[in-house]
Amino acid sequence: MMKTLSDIMILHPDWNIVLVTDDMDLRVNCASCGQDLPFGQTYTSRQLFTDNGYFGLAVCTDCYLKEWEATK
Repeated sequence: MMKTLSDIMILHPDWNIVLVTDDMDLRVNCASCGQDLPFGQTYTSRQLFTDNGYFGLAVCTDCYLKEWEATK
């Protein structure tokens, strides 16, 4: 089952999950583990999406690599 932004925000309402910004230094949370990092250091998730499923959410390097390995 696909995990969506709404699902994540119900579990973690205090996380700052940003879909798009031109401020690459903006502090955000990884949509998977919650790590606090600059938006410019995130990757687009292959498993976590906006509610409509069109866009992947921002995740940290470790979570992205775990997703990548899971697709092999």
